[in-house]
Amino acid sequence: MAKGNCSDSVIAVDMGGSNLRTALFDGDGIVRYAKTVTPREGSGPEIYADAIIDLIRSSLSAEEIASAKAVGVSVPGPLDMEKGELIHSPNLLFPVIPIKAPLEEAFKKPVFVMNDTNCGVLGEVGKDGDGGEGFRNNVVYISMSTGIGGGIFADGHLLLGNTGNAGEVGHLYVDGTYSVRCSCGHTGHWEGYASGRGIPHFFRAYCRKNRIPVKCSAILPTAEDIFAGIREELSRGVNNEDDEDGAGAGGCDRGVFAGFYEELSKVNARAISSITAAYSPAVIILDGSVAANNGELIIAGILKYLDGYLPAPEIRLSRLGGKAPLYGAAYCCALSLRGYNVHGENRSADTHKQY
Repeated sequence: MAKGNCSDSVIAVDMGGSNLRTALFDGDGIVRYAKTVTPREGSGPEIYADAIIDLIRSSLSAEEIASAKAVGVSVPGPLDMEKGELIHSPNLLFPVIPIKAPLEEAFKKPVFVMNDTNCGVLGEVGKDGDGGEGFRNNVVYISMSTGIGGGIFADGHLLLGNTGNAGEVGHLYVDGTYSVRCSCGHTGHWEGYASGRGIPHFFRAYCRKNRIPVKCSAILPTAEDIFAGIREELSRGVNNEDDEDGAGAGGCDRGVFAGFYEELSKVNARAISSITAAYSPAVIILDGSVAANNGELIIAGILKYLDGYLPAPEIRLSRLGGKAPLYGAAYCCALSLRGYNVHGENRSADTHKQY
């Protein structure tokens, strides 16, 4: 948290599809930080709240927990903001996951729960502020990680929508050719193609459609491996056409990864073009593990195929080292403790100026 924004200490939590993080904030920023893996198995939805409680108690002293005025939790949507429950979040194990009630019972203090990408855009705006290079009052924050989601800051206001779930940009329709199934169960969604979980499925679909031997997609099961193949081919100036040298990375015909990169770039550009048309942001900030680890490739591909209908926004990576949702969860606490209801009644309040 930027210095002077809030003198009270608060506990922030970022619950992602892969990792669970917590931090203690005071007026000067992060005091203590801890991380573990998000539960991947269990008998009931309480495993998530229990994991959050255990991480907080194991990383903070009893005195630090007692002195904190509130707990802010960033969670993947969709979300029932009033109840503080996740509803059919596609990358988690159970259809309804209570967070707010069990944490309030455990810590006896207010708990504020918000969609992770809404927290992310609050974190970016609150941390960088108006003085940040290239920063404006119109910002879209996109997390490209296990899934894909977005947070929108429009004309100085946090855009939440009717149910608080505005910004589910991972479910924009981006393709009708490969019919890749999203984790939500539908086909053609951006998340199904370009998230950490979706990229391997898209790659296999690309191989099948282009009659590349199935073994080529089977030996590269992760997004990390596929991006490594892309880098290796591009570094050699390989395109998506076969040549006389025969095989390239992974034993596939040379150019398979470069060819897939072109298709992935088109999909990403379609989504960013739709977001630009919908919100006309000055800057789009990419975050999450997929973007953080492959940002130069992703941004270059987007710029190559971006629709020129509207002026292109600045597209850049987050500068907060993956902690934007934590900062946003802390800001949510600070605002709520000051009486600003960022969850409902004051959705039209000029949130930017409260930082």
